[in-house]
Amino acid sequence: MNSAKDSCKESARSASADTINNSTNSSLRQTVAITGASRCPDEQLLTLLTEHYNVIVLLDKGDRGLAACPDQTGHCPDVQRRPCDLFSLPSAEKAMQGADYAIYFVQPKRYPARLTQACIADINAIQADHFARAACKNGIQHIAFLCSAAAGDDTPGSLPLSCLEIERILGSYGLPVTTLRTGQNARQTTAGAPGPSFEAPAALISAGKVLLDALVTASGSGKLPGIPDKGPSVKSTRVSDVRSIQRVVLPDNTDAAWAARYYLDWLGSLLKLPLRIDHDGGDRHRICLRAGSLPILELTCLPHQSNPQHTILRISGGVLAKQQDAYEGRLEFLQLPGTRECIIAIHDYLPSLPWVLYKHTQALVHLWVMAAFRRHLQLISSRS
Repeated sequence: MNSAKDSCKESARSASADTINNSTNSSLRQTVAITGASRCPDEQLLTLLTEHYNVIVLLDKGDRGLAACPDQTGHCPDVQRRPCDLFSLPSAEKAMQGADYAIYFVQPKRYPARLTQACIADINAIQADHFARAACKNGIQHIAFLCSAAAGDDTPGSLPLSCLEIERILGSYGLPVTTLRTGQNARQTTAGAPGPSFEAPAALISAGKVLLDALVTASGSGKLPGIPDKGPSVKSTRVSDVRSIQRVVLPDNTDAAWAARYYLDWLGSLLKLPLRIDHDGGDRHRICLRAGSLPILELTCLPHQSNPQHTILRISGGVLAKQQDAYEGRLEFLQLPGTRECIIAIHDYLPSLPWVLYKHTQALVHLWVMAAFRRHLQLISSRS
């Protein structure tokens, strides 16, 4: 983790030095990637940003009209719109390619999965971590973090739901982060190299304030800014997808890779009467009924997307899973930087059971299993 953090610091330091050396070149335009720009007054924000930068608008799955958005808007050639699923690290990394700066803010409570089993704090944590990792990999020089009560992250007396955890996660990979909160001045919250080269550009701060004002207005009106009450008349098919996110505390001297291996072994032990887990000795695990050979779920580790702090297992088959090109069902183990906390998440899972049956059986069993695993890890920690 420290080596990755140091690498990010070095990348940011070199990029900032290049910016200063070329500041007199009027033809040089850097690029800002921004989340959630479709929820603010596009004209005001994009006009402000495009005076100084090229802009990448990161659109999530729930953004209306995403399929119809071209890569480059006709009315503003300096703006690109790219799909970006912050629940997927590869998607975030691809979407932020070519950006020099990034603007991040906590999205309003709107998640496109048909069933979401998660609290807002865990959702915010995993999205912020993916965003920070993607920014680090793409050599982002500075992150502007916008925190507003309109985004539902300032619940009084509940620290995990506040901006503080997100702020800490964003700064955990060595990039300088400037935080803007409703009613407060901007402040740099993470330690980069000293000196003016690590101060957030004024245009970035001005754009952040515009976006915060839009969110505050939205919270008073009860509507998301920039999104009409009625969208285009497009017939859509509702997909029965599932997202489930839980947080556990790992024992000392363990990591996410250990948690993934241990979870499968523990699951086989917990449900040893009805189930067994077959491991082919490689990356594939098959969860089967004790009396049969046909897997009910098949999980395949993705080593090229995994490391000790972040392990991904694709839901690659099984009679309880449907496969669809647009949905990459996966089980993710993500250790939050600098902590023993681990996020365990299921993304884009398409159950094969009829929806009503799934919701009242398999979905509830999964929550029970995760609660039991959390208690089991607590017991291990208490004994050590």
